Amino acid sequence: MNVENVTGISVAEDKRYFYRLEYWLLWIMVFSFAPGPLVFYRLKRDVTVRRAGDWPLLSWLAVVAVATGIAGLRNRLPGVEAAPLIVNLAADKPNPFYRRFCYTFAWAAILHTTLFNLAELVVGTLTGRSAGYEVYEYGYFPLAGVIFVLGLKGVLPRAKASTRGEGVERRYFYGAAWAGGISQLALGFLSALLPRKRKTYALKLLIFVPMLSTFVLCAKLGLLPRTQGASEPK
Repeated sequence: MNVENVTGISVAEDKRYFYRLEYWLLWIMVFSFAPGPLVFYRLKRDVTVRRAGDWPLLSWLAVVAVATGIAGLRNRLPGVEAAPLIVNLAADKPNPFYRRFCYTFAWAAILHTTLFNLAELVVGTLTGRSAGYEVYEYGYFPLAGVIFVLGLKGVLPRAKASTRGEGVERRYFYGAAWAGGISQLALGFLSALLPRKRKTYALKLLIFVPMLSTFVLCAKLGLLPRTQGASEPK
């Protein structure tokens, strides 16, 4: 039996709309971490709109949602463009500034959260106390400076001046995102269950590091979504 498409939207177009929405939500998450220490402090306090002290963070999230939404409608947000920007993964084409800018922020979000959580676990294992606040307060902006310099110089994957080698670079990026994201979700679950003691910090460290390493290896082997990249460009 034939089924009439009353919407006039093809299956491919329908998938594209879902894909664009998915990426928009991703970029909201990425840029929501931009204030750094402010986000960390609020998340540790279980943010609710009832506390007046949380309004700066909630206002920032609203600004991020609106700004990324406008950028997406103007085809200036990676993955949210009306049509795919990169079709040939080996083509040597200029990488638009908005793409380099966004992926630099994405690397900052991934590296900040992963490295700082790792540092907190190491300090907790050695001292028996949480150093999360100190790590973010004193380490956020120096690390952010290094990451943004690397982004401006075109060193970071997907933030380079050319799209050549995109097949390999997306493996690096999504591998880091999967490894950091899933490992930190597991870490958050453990932190909610376990008390803050030296032994529990050591236990979380023994779980976090192997899990992180395992996902990195899976990404290298192309076993995770969007990590099936091409070979290195010649």
